[in-house]
Amino acid sequence: MQARMGIAGKDASYLAALNAGGTVPSVNVGEGSAITGGTVIGGDYHNVTHIHSISASAEPRGDSSESRDALISDITTWFDLRSNSRGIHIDVRKKRIPATGDWFINSKEYTHWKGTKGAVLSRVVDDLLPLEEAADRKICVLFVYNRYNEPLSVGDILKNFILQIIQRHRHLADLVKPLYRRGRLEKTNPSDDDLLNLLLRLEGHFDRTFYVIDGVDEVDRKHQFDLIQFLNQLQGNVIFASRPLDDLRTELEGARYLTLLAKGEDLQLLIDDRLRRYKALCRVLEKNNYREEATRQIAEKAEGMFLHAALQIEALRNCLSLSAVEAKLEQFPVGIEGMYAASISRIESQDPELVRIAKQVLFWLVFSRGPLSLRDLQSALGVNPQTYSVEKSLMPDEESIIDLCCGLVELDTESDVVRLVPRDALQPILLKDFPGPHLFISKVLAQKMVDKGLPCCTIAEIEAFDTLIEQEPLLRYSYEHWGTHVLECGDTPEANEVAMAFLRQCTSFPSDHTWHSLVPLKPLHVAAFYGLSIYLDHAFGNNGDCDGRPTPCLTSADSSPQAGDKPIGMDNVGWTALQRASLLGHEDVVNELLQFHGIDVNATNSNGWTAFMIAAFVGHERIVNRLLQVYDIDINAVANEDATALTFASDQGHDGAVGQLLQFHGIDINAVDTRGATALMCAADQGHDGVVSQILQREDLNVNAQSDSGWTALMCASDGGRDGVVSQLLQRQDLNVNAQNDSGWTALMCASDRGHAGVVSRLMLRDDLHVDAQSDSGWTALMCASDGGHDEVVGRLMQRRDLNVNAQNDSGWTALMWASDGGHDGVISQLLQREDLNPNARSDSGWTALMWAAYKGHDGAVSRLLQRRDVDVNAQSDSGRNALMCATDQGHYGVVRQLLRFHGIDVNAVDGSGVTALILASNRGRGEVVNQLLRYPGIDVDFATGSGKTALSIAQERGRSSVVALLTRFIQNRSAGTGV
Repeated sequence: MQARMGIAGKDASYLAALNAGGTVPSVNVGEGSAITGGTVIGGDYHNVTHIHSISASAEPRGDSSESRDALISDITTWFDLRSNSRGIHIDVRKKRIPATGDWFINSKEYTHWKGTKGAVLSRVVDDLLPLEEAADRKICVLFVYNRYNEPLSVGDILKNFILQIIQRHRHLADLVKPLYRRGRLEKTNPSDDDLLNLLLRLEGHFDRTFYVIDGVDEVDRKHQFDLIQFLNQLQGNVIFASRPLDDLRTELEGARYLTLLAKGEDLQLLIDDRLRRYKALCRVLEKNNYREEATRQIAEKAEGMFLHAALQIEALRNCLSLSAVEAKLEQFPVGIEGMYAASISRIESQDPELVRIAKQVLFWLVFSRGPLSLRDLQSALGVNPQTYSVEKSLMPDEESIIDLCCGLVELDTESDVVRLVPRDALQPILLKDFPGPHLFISKVLAQKMVDKGLPCCTIAEIEAFDTLIEQEPLLRYSYEHWGTHVLECGDTPEANEVAMAFLRQCTSFPSDHTWHSLVPLKPLHVAAFYGLSIYLDHAFGNNGDCDGRPTPCLTSADSSPQAGDKPIGMDNVGWTALQRASLLGHEDVVNELLQFHGIDVNATNSNGWTAFMIAAFVGHERIVNRLLQVYDIDINAVANEDATALTFASDQGHDGAVGQLLQFHGIDINAVDTRGATALMCAADQGHDGVVSQILQREDLNVNAQSDSGWTALMCASDGGRDGVVSQLLQRQDLNVNAQNDSGWTALMCASDRGHAGVVSRLMLRDDLHVDAQSDSGWTALMCASDGGHDEVVGRLMQRRDLNVNAQNDSGWTALMWASDGGHDGVISQLLQREDLNPNARSDSGWTALMWAAYKGHDGAVSRLLQRRDVDVNAQSDSGRNALMCATDQGHYGVVRQLLRFHGIDVNAVDGSGVTALILASNRGRGEVVNQLLRYPGIDVDFATGSGKTALSIAQERGRSSVVALLTRFIQNRSAGTGV
């Protein structure tokens, strides 16, 4: 069981507070906790250590640094993460006051959680990162920061972890490559299950993995439960920060919770640090011997909250006399809400123009629905309230924006994102000055897009469009969040009018949500894009055309059909509004569209996909359920690749959608796509246990169905190492565990080849398993495992006493030969323990395992083979080569030395071309090998080939001066009777 530690607070996480002076509010202590405050720690404190054959720090050869960097860059682009946790972490560390939270790091709870004594943790959990730079590179530290204005999905969090691993341990990017290539080829994004399975594989390459998740409570509520379930499956040590959440206490297995507050010494550090910054204030306090008393009063009113203390000091900074300090301290309220109000009062005491700017800053940060950079914010502050356009002359100096807000706003310098510390508390205060905030924002965002030409966009390439919205301040935010702000307005006449006015202008609005291409949209599809059902209410009557694609009621030239256009209701790539709304999960739009008489719910786009398939593929369960209620829905419709909605949902692992589909009468459970793959195969291949469990309950399921290339669901799961899926499949009595694909491979071979020991163990529990089954080319499971160097799999296979360890493939190779060729010492050791093993088996060309090990220079393999008394060290291949010749020809000095120590070695053996080991070494110029051979008693230095050439003459012809010198000296010493 992995160690779990969680941290929770009411307004902000303790981790963030320790680092950046954030708020740690007062929270009741959980049962059994001896410490009061706002932080939770959990975990059963058992530590799982994974030992893998691949070192986390040893980067393998064979791939250039440049190509791997390019791969990581491509994966980063594909993941498309907007939040950079490393950048946030760097900014957070800059703001952390040294020694803050040391008492927590030294606490028994934290020490117990971190585990082994060898792990050196220099600071609070946010500062775990230096562990990766320590000598022990098998420790991996991963972290993610959730922010209210940058909410992360479960997939985003998993992607963050995966990227951090491959960015610091670049060779592990090879494990991500298959998922990346499939996604790029199929133009799909990885499912959460895909990402979790990949992360668990990456975990196995480290002895210890630490996960730090800050702001669990900031994760969208609909994703919080899923995140907790994923946390349960991680094998590393997990520490998380959150406000108290019921699901954390009831669903997180093995977790223990601890509620904490910042201690007095932490607040002292913060106060001292801030006072050093404000020299004038510091002089007033020192001159009047009032510093200690001021510190005491600040800490007392702060009640363990960093932000409260920080705001007090911020308010004192302009006090120039002791009397002013005392008055301010007296005025400070207890409780953070009172300090917020006090800070607003300070803002309002400034010059009216500065008050206006400061309140607009707070307004945008409170009511925004995504992160705003400093450039975005500066642009928003330059909006003309009459035209809603941005005017440069109205934009304030960006350097002054933060200071105007009296400590309520901070800038992350690494990400350039402006953050508001107490968002929820300020909302009711700001609503007094800014009623209807989302209406104003929606007008600004719409105008920003109009000013930059998005409604009538002429850009065709998605790269050019991305460049435009990245470079122009506030434009990306406008593009991504305009619809959200319109929906936040509710169904009000003015908001509807604003939305309709913008939509009517859209003749070619760019959409980048369709398979990573840019598609121009007209009003109906823009409304579907943003989920604005109000457009349907206002623009369409109850009549639609005969194919169910409603005719617009607009009369402007912008929205009327033109010559050469697609049928009304379809965009330029053949998507209907219903399909687009189903893709993006806009349930209200789907419901409105389905009200149109005669709408063709089974209409297909250019890929042959229906709205129902799209909803199933993405996993929008409520939309799937709604579409299933349409009486003429074609549940078994097939796309261009012959895949059905069930196939798509199963492949993506959407348990809920699959459950709904399986309840529908007439569903074809055994339908196949163009590859011959069934829904069960797709789910098994991806390791979707929940989907597989539901499908297996169907009595009409053909569990042994084979794809066009002969693969079964069991083979797919075994090849992917899907232990849970394999276990479920094996419970079916009608399962053919020995089925073979078109190449003759069985599930056991697939699992053995990949090194999935757990799957192999499960398969071997079946009495009817053919452990020695051979593929069309004669391969067995043992050969596959031996070739891959999978020690554990070989060990599991060797437990079967009926295993044929001497089986040979079509080329005559045995498992021992494959292991020897690869230098897999552990596998060789296990194979040699079998008394019935023939170590001298010969391939079709007469080569033995010893020859292959010698030829490849595998010292360890040769050493183990020579321990078998029955090994034939002088065996010769069809061409007459023996192990010594193989080693000398390749210059493997270590192997030659071992072979020469073996009793009975024939050092003067001659191969089919009439040469000896000495001649081979001399010809190649292997000086060290020649020297070793010359030390062997009885070496025939005078042996001549059929053409009369000796080792010396050949070395002279080839210009091997060092070898010539060795041979000449040997011959001279022999003549003088002095030996070598």
